[in-house]
Amino acid sequence: MSLQQVQSFLTRCLRDEEFRELTHRAEFDPAQHGFELTAQEYRQIREIDRQSLNRIAQYALGQRTRRREAEYGLFLEHLGRFTDRDDFLRAYHQAATGGQGERLEEMPDFDNFAFRRIVAAGLPAYLVDILRFCSTVCELSETPKRSLPVKTVTAAPQHIEATHVISLRRPHRVVPFRYDVLRIATTADEYSAEPSPRPTRLLVQRDWNSHKRSRAFDLSDHPMLALLCEQPLSVMEIGARLPAFDYGFLMRTVRRQAERGLLHATLPGGTTAEEAADRS
Repeated sequence: MSLQQVQSFLTRCLRDEEFRELTHRAEFDPAQHGFELTAQEYRQIREIDRQSLNRIAQYALGQRTRRREAEYGLFLEHLGRFTDRDDFLRAYHQAATGGQGERLEEMPDFDNFAFRRIVAAGLPAYLVDILRFCSTVCELSETPKRSLPVKTVTAAPQHIEATHVISLRRPHRVVPFRYDVLRIATTADEYSAEPSPRPTRLLVQRDWNSHKRSRAFDLSDHPMLALLCEQPLSVMEIGARLPAFDYGFLMRTVRRQAERGLLHATLPGGTTAEEAADRS
């Protein structure tokens, strides 16, 4: 008998309250539920104090629930307007077949479970966008920052010049949505029905100034960021593509966004520190 069978049986006991109660009945047969336990193994499991097992089960449920609430709080808030969120979280906990892992390992399983429940229950489609928004923000928050090559010369915000090449700090991702998820996330509207679709594209970027946080921008409100999502550009090249921007305003915007940690400013041609020193 493999240790995996014993672990799987105990995991099912901890996550499925009804199954846990069944195991204490005299007529219970593990084989009828797909578990190949020896008589000795099953006897040892049944000797575990029931109250202790219940306490462990409640602790595991609470721990997993708190983690999902921290990551998907906005989604769960909106989900709770259409269905019982506690029942949803208990069902998710019961359906999760593996042990608790790292955040990025568990998120796909939660996304798939939530999507199936939304579709099966015919819940408003905007909940899928809120789910994706929470998942993307959390994933980017957990993704390590990607620095430029060590020898690359960067300019401080106040020293950015017209020929400096401007690029977005990484990691970041451009994500399309059916709905205006930023407005939904930042307003107090009580959605008792599905809001009207408004397709949007968001730039979601790891926040370089905060620990494990991300930020999101509606690219229709940030044309310069939308350009930089496509490729790095010099300040003058950005200005050529945004004729509505006064060059003074453009330079102030670039420097302000660099101060906020959104952008890198480097010398043209990927100049290294040694090359920059040779030029001076």
